[in-house]
Amino acid sequence: MLLKGGAEAARTNEVLVELWRDALRERFDKPAAAVTLLQSRDDVMELLQLKREVDLIVPRGGREFVEYISANSKVPVLGHGEGICHVYVDRSADLAMASAIVVDAKTQYPGACNSVETLLVHQDVAAEFLPQIAASLTAKGVDLRGCERTRAILREANVKNATNEDWATEYSDLILSIRVVDSLDAALEHIAEYGSLHTEAIVTKDAAAAQRFLNEVDAAASITMFPRDSPTAIVMGSAPRLASATVNYTRAGRWAWKG
Repeated sequence: MLLKGGAEAARTNEVLVELWRDALRERFDKPAAAVTLLQSRDDVMELLQLKREVDLIVPRGGREFVEYISANSKVPVLGHGEGICHVYVDRSADLAMASAIVVDAKTQYPGACNSVETLLVHQDVAAEFLPQIAASLTAKGVDLRGCERTRAILREANVKNATNEDWATEYSDLILSIRVVDSLDAALEHIAEYGSLHTEAIVTKDAAAAQRFLNEVDAAASITMFPRDSPTAIVMGSAPRLASATVNYTRAGRWAWKG
């Protein structure tokens, strides 16, 4: 197995590889070279040419990176196309937790393929939640685009008009589209139309809404966010899609991951 991690986690990557090597040696009597850490882009370019030695490459990153690897590799590639990911804030959501999740999911690493690109907000909490989240995101330098109802609520904020093109765009940048929806049904319909089958999240205290979201949303990873003190059980299911998805919406609350 050949691995290439980000330069920002170089020391962590080295420690993880050593742990895997130790485990393989102790449990399966495998040599250290069974797991190799690539160190440079030149190593990666050489890897892409090893069609006889390497069976499969799984690139992790943004669309442009995945497309580059696919276009230049002589080895079969398992990669995703786009990461048009949503967070849906339900009518019963803990709004403070929802705000922390959305800010983290947009600003922690905007170029990640599972960074949130569209925020869906139930109409019952939109008037209270949108001013809060808009202020938090604007303070982080996020450019906001919204539907008519969003812009009506955020009249004093600099919110651009969101178009159908925005709903279908993976920004990979500090840009977020916001849409107010009438119901969970409307949120699921929006995701079904514009989502890329990658990563979708719901913030709610309603166990029935959470379960329905997990059951009906079509994504490699679907996440349900509960408050830390919520008595609601975490529900997990099986994903209908395969993609290289991980979760980064985990700094607040409890979560259930289907994938």
